[in-house]
Amino acid sequence: MKTRFSRIATLSLILGLIGMATGCGGSGGGEFVSIGGKLFNYYCADCHGESGKGDGYNAEFMDPTPRDLTDSKDKYLAGQTNETIYETLSRDLIDKGDVIKALMKGKKLKFVPPVMPTFKYTLSDAERWAIVAYVRTLHNNDAPKIELTAEMNRKRHKSERIRKVDLDPETLNSKEQIASGEKAYKKYGCRACHSLGGKDGRIGPVLDRAGFMSNADWLYRWVKTTQAIDPHTKMPTLGLSDKEALALVAYLKTLQTPPAVAVVEDKPKP
Repeated sequence: MKTRFSRIATLSLILGLIGMATGCGGSGGGEFVSIGGKLFNYYCADCHGESGKGDGYNAEFMDPTPRDLTDSKDKYLAGQTNETIYETLSRDLIDKGDVIKALMKGKKLKFVPPVMPTFKYTLSDAERWAIVAYVRTLHNNDAPKIELTAEMNRKRHKSERIRKVDLDPETLNSKEQIASGEKAYKKYGCRACHSLGGKDGRIGPVLDRAGFMSNADWLYRWVKTTQAIDPHTKMPTLGLSDKEALALVAYLKTLQTPPAVAVVEDKPKP
């Protein structure tokens, strides 16, 4: 069985981040890398593995599989700049349709499979750079050393917690809304962590019965401002628009697989 973060380890991570945020720690490169390692273990190791080899317990359920960050087979990371790795952690999630639209306008967008989440709305600028600093220790490279600087924002993005919503049932039952929600489910890589029909990720709850288990108002608040509701959850805030969040809820409410019914065979009469 894979070892999950204990409460003591989680507390140590939180205390370390508080120290970095207040300027009491992390000024040296070694401490900065150490903070990045703790963040990596908490948010990334389930897929990339504790040693970064792409062999986390969730890796076998993902397509495409997580990248081997050690460059043991494919020398990829060594050829990337620190900024490129940081941008991958900090990007807004897009789908292939967005890429096509950009090309039609003469612009280029780099498509990263959404099974790799964004931490733009979850971790601070400094925390994301700390992860990059740690990742650089996993493979040989000639990239400049990364250290905590005064220019790095140490405060996490703070989403205002939504206290109450009143969703229209007719809107949720709209076929167009449900179809849009299924697209949002794919765009934001939900399958990387959640399974449906026994397929895909194993990090988060199984969603086969999500339509029964959570009311629409709570689901909307959760997918829209995840970290504001629970800052210790591994699920990042993904930056959904109001429209996308509503559509995603409409789709999730359709997931109502009946519970398995146990079949008990009649015992033969003596």
